[in-house]
Amino acid sequence: MMKRRNFLLLFILTYLIGRNIIFAQSDLSTHFLSSIVQSSYNNPSMVPEGLNIALPGGYLDFYHSAQPVSGLLEKIEGKQILKLSLLDTDKLDDQEFLDVQGAFEPLTVTWLKDRLSLGFSYQIIGKALMVYDKTIPEVLIEGNAQYIGETINLNVKANASFQHIYGFSVGYHLPYFAIAGRLKYYSGIFNFETETGNATLTTAEDTYQIDFEGEYSFLKSGDLLQYVNQDFLLDRRNLLNSFIGKNFGLAADIGLKLNLSDQFNINASILDLGQIRWRKNPERWISNK
Repeated sequence: MMKRRNFLLLFILTYLIGRNIIFAQSDLSTHFLSSIVQSSYNNPSMVPEGLNIALPGGYLDFYHSAQPVSGLLEKIEGKQILKLSLLDTDKLDDQEFLDVQGAFEPLTVTWLKDRLSLGFSYQIIGKALMVYDKTIPEVLIEGNAQYIGETINLNVKANASFQHIYGFSVGYHLPYFAIAGRLKYYSGIFNFETETGNATLTTAEDTYQIDFEGEYSFLKSGDLLQYVNQDFLLDRRNLLNSFIGKNFGLAADIGLKLNLSDQFNINASILDLGQIRWRKNPERWISNK
């Protein structure tokens, strides 16, 4: 039987990750402004004239299907604290999800002259997704008194990954048309995903004894999250490691731009055609029944 505290730690893993980046400013719109360097991330053919070097920047997209994240924040001693107790469990659907996507972009360089464009970019990308039964936050926040004499499901599916991405692009530009491609090298920092995430919780009606039965298995690669002495340890220092490591992969982006007039143009792109292989410290974690 998996210890209850370990299950709770696993459930809030994505919240822990999000709590440390939630205060960053999210502005995805900059990637669609063709006059700035960041637009090349979504379409490698969108390159401004001349030599351009972007200042370090980034974005964050944090979405919770049940309740806006802003509604879970409370200001305590001048600091914004994420509190699960502020979650309104009465408004939960049977299943909810939490989606976190973000990036830090230390360096972006593009050059366009005449018909030729070149570019280099470096990013740290992070993504996390968790799908969970509403009974999990209900038990965490309100306790199990409402389920005395019942057996409830506590199912959860989660995946998270972080990687360094190095991009090298080249393009051909005409006054009314442009095409460009980008080759990307991935160096993975950490990857985590559930294979199975099924559990039940039974509270005896006479003795109030709690019986937790779980069948969980997880695949993990990298050292950001470790399991030591029956505890999950989150080591954020490893976010900056593995600049070139065992977890590597290749991908390609293709972008097109058609200028119909000064006010109207059509842009299209295909991104991330490739894959990454996770080979550093691969582990399978399986709960004890």
